[in-house]
Parts: sequence; C-alpha cells; structure tokens
Amino acid sequence: MGDYENYEIEEYDIELLNRGDYKGVLELRENQLRKFPNDYHIQYRWAEILTLVKEHEKAIKVLKQLHEEEPKDDDVVDLILDCLKETGKMPKDFNWQHKPEVAFLEEDIIKEVKQLLKNKRGVNRRIESVYIELLISHDHLFFNEEDFFEYLKQSSRVKLSDDKEWFDAKIKKID
Repeated sequence: MGDYENYEIEEYDIELLNRGDYKGVLELRENQLRKFPNDYHIQYRWAEILTLVKEHEKAIKVLKQLHEEEPKDDDVVDLILDCLKETGKMPKDFNWQHKPEVAFLEEDIIKEVKQLLKNKRGVNRRIESVYIELLISHDHLFFNEEDFFEYLKQSSRVKLSDDKEWFDAKIKKID
C-alpha cells in the first residue's frame, strides 16, 4: 500500500473514531486486516477496535499473538490489561511472555500519592495530575482515572474536594 493511500485510510479511520462510528471503524479495519493479515500494526488496530466494541475475548486472542511476537510492546500490554479488567480477570490470568510491572489500587498507592503531594507542596492537586504522575512512575496501571477517584473517595485517609467528577476533583489532604 502506498504512503498516500495509507494516509487517506488513517485519516478516514480517525474521522470515523471522532464521530463515534465504531461499526464503520470495525469494517474499515477488518478490510485492512483481510488485505494485510500479517501486518503487526493493522493487527493491533484490529484488536483496539475490538475492545471499543466490547469484543474483549476476540481482542485478547489477537493481542496474545502480538504479545508473543513483541512481549515488551507497552501498547499491546496496556490493551491486554484493559481487556482483562473489562472481563473481570487479573493480570495473573494471562500467560505473559514478559510479565509487566502493574500497579493496583492498594494501600501502597495511597502512600505513594501522599509522598507525591509532600514532594510537590501538593495540597489541592487535581486528581488528574496525580494520576498522570502515577502513569509516569509505573509501567502500567490496572485502573483508570475514574477508578482512582472512586478509590480515593472511599479511603478514610483521603480528603477530596466536593466535586462530583474525577476531572474536577482535587486532593485536599491525606493522613
């Protein structure tokens, strides 16, 4: 496939994604997969759309093959973790070629957040910015921003602002 044709397909793919037309993206990527069944990037993008349309088991099958080919591909690992989470499975339930370091919502995260806040004079820090720092300090997280927000809300050690949404909320205090 020529560069121009590839560019046009990528642009159309992005346009469909932005419109939320996952069925259209699914058809487009399925067509690309038929044309180029051995292309790693196309296989990954196929698995990616399968997760968006909640076909997690199919996606895991594709991702398993990609992981065997490139065990340290962070994008593949993150998508596998997303699929495992969505299907109620844990990272230990997957047969890893290279086992990734994964952080979970546990008491250690609260301790780490407390340290982050202490180091950055961090009272009233947005949950979003703290979550980004966790992403930077860990290879992979087994939770998203909303999970993190809910976990902090449930903790008796954490005082949050009264905001209802994770993207507005701030951490006021950690004991």
